[in-house]
Amino acid sequence: MNWNKGAKTKGRGTSFKGALNYYLHDKDKAKTAHRVGFVETLNLVTQNPHDAWREMMVTAEAATAMKREAGVAAGGQKNKRPVYAFSIQWHPDDKPTREHMRQTAHEVLKTLNLHEHQAVLIEHTDEPHPHVHICVNLIHPQTGATAKLSKDHYILERWADNYELKMRVIRSPERRAKFEALDAGLKLAPKPRTPKRFQEPETKAANDNKAARERAQAIRDQQRDYAARLKATQDEAWKQRAKEQRALWNDYRAARQAIRARHQFQIDQIYKHRRNRHALPLSIQGFRDWKETREWKKLMARLKADRKRFEEREKTLLGFVSNAVGLLRSGTMRTGKGLLPMLFTLLASAQARREIMNAKYALSIRALSDKQFATRKVRAERVKALRDAQMKALSVAFDIQKQALDLRHEQEIDRQRQDWRDLAAERTKLWDEWRQEFDIKPRQIQRTGTGDSRSASPPRPRSKAQEQFLGAGKPVARAKPKAPDSRVIEKFEDSAKPNAPKPGYRQRRSAAERKADGTYKPRQRNGPKPRP
Repeated sequence: MNWNKGAKTKGRGTSFKGALNYYLHDKDKAKTAHRVGFVETLNLVTQNPHDAWREMMVTAEAATAMKREAGVAAGGQKNKRPVYAFSIQWHPDDKPTREHMRQTAHEVLKTLNLHEHQAVLIEHTDEPHPHVHICVNLIHPQTGATAKLSKDHYILERWADNYELKMRVIRSPERRAKFEALDAGLKLAPKPRTPKRFQEPETKAANDNKAARERAQAIRDQQRDYAARLKATQDEAWKQRAKEQRALWNDYRAARQAIRARHQFQIDQIYKHRRNRHALPLSIQGFRDWKETREWKKLMARLKADRKRFEEREKTLLGFVSNAVGLLRSGTMRTGKGLLPMLFTLLASAQARREIMNAKYALSIRALSDKQFATRKVRAERVKALRDAQMKALSVAFDIQKQALDLRHEQEIDRQRQDWRDLAAERTKLWDEWRQEFDIKPRQIQRTGTGDSRSASPPRPRSKAQEQFLGAGKPVARAKPKAPDSRVIEKFEDSAKPNAPKPGYRQRRSAAERKADGTYKPRQRNGPKPRP
């Protein structure tokens, strides 16, 4: 019996939909599900496994509300990874029934204290070993609390060991030996660590050369000092480039503000200038003031004469009738009344005739004021058009200067990058000359299953328990396909068939063995690869 949570995710995830869509379908084929055996849902309202992710997602989103209703303290942050997925795996020689697989999955959930949580059990048949995937919602469907997964790795390991003891079939002797030692109170020996870097015996004598070490230290000091000076110089160049860009932008902004302020002053003078009644036409502004004064004087004289004639006509019957008839059109336009009602009002009331007359005078004054304001507006628009043209020309000039500055800065950056490339090439050249001068042999790298190892020493002998464990995990010849119902039997059986390797399988020899018979060929790790 074994279990697996995934090396990258450690069994935790964020998407119920993604996890269940992967488990309920074939790999890379979302529309087929040939590898899926039985499926069972636990603590879910829906019986459709394809809709289970929706209910599990809603439960995770409503965790805060459920805590409040259940009276649980809503402390801590929201659980952003509520998905807990793992699998339980039998040995290829084991033949568990579907009912046994279901009971085992329920047992492991109870061991993890997840038997009250929402879960989906999915059996896969695409591998030679029977296995069941379990996808659990860590949010409790009633209290909204998150399940605690402290030491779940140890709990699963202990459960798998107890399962093998109960079935009386030890598939992992190394794990059984570990727990026997722990139960006996013994302290486990730490796992041996393979050093990442190791000086081979062939290069040790050359590397112990004092002159070689001094020369190597001199090369490192020289390269470090040169790199420090180059970095300092390039830092100053970067600051200078930033200063130039900032100065260009400040000059552009200051020029814009100057143009705007100069033309705004002229616009303010046009609108806010007070007319001088006694100005003489000796300048352009004086001529404008003299012209406006003449217009106002003519208007006031005309209105004064009209008012005098109006008052003279008011003294006679025929006169005020003529005043009423003369104001009839203005009165209808002002009040909106008809001709006869307006005529009757004007004939009956002298006050009404004077109000219409004053309104007529006010319209004349407003017309002259609007005329002079329109003239000022035309002059202000000409100033604004000149301002906009100057601003546009300034913007075009700034864009040209900015592009030229950016191009120059890009060329400087390219030269700096080339300096670093030259430094790297020089460093490689110096180290190659150093190796050639002192006959330093390159390190040989031996690739193993756990990573890169520079050790050329022979492998350590394995213990009997390790040999048994590694022998149990060797590839087993896959049996011929049978009928779909024949792969599941009603009783859990133990097969005593030896683990036979696949036909044509040959284990790769170690580097020490290949060096012993002279077939070892070192690989060229550094430098360009030879062309075929």
